[in-house]
Amino acid sequence: MKKVMLTVFKHNHGAYQFFREALQFEIDDTSPSMSGCCVDDCTYEILSRQTKHAEALGHSHGG
Repeated sequence: MKKVMLTVFKHNHGAYQFFREALQFEIDDTSPSMSGCCVDDCTYEILSRQTKHAEALGHSHGG
């Protein structure tokens, strides 16, 4: 497994902050805000974080 992914609703500020700041998740390349498609209409973000295994292998983060 190279990364862990999750979906967080934009209106859930506590969860968004927890995953981004405390657990160091990043907005994934597959998230609607990264694609430029329907950014304003989308109510969620897809976040991801590399696993320790992927970090050891030197895989890049994102998508």
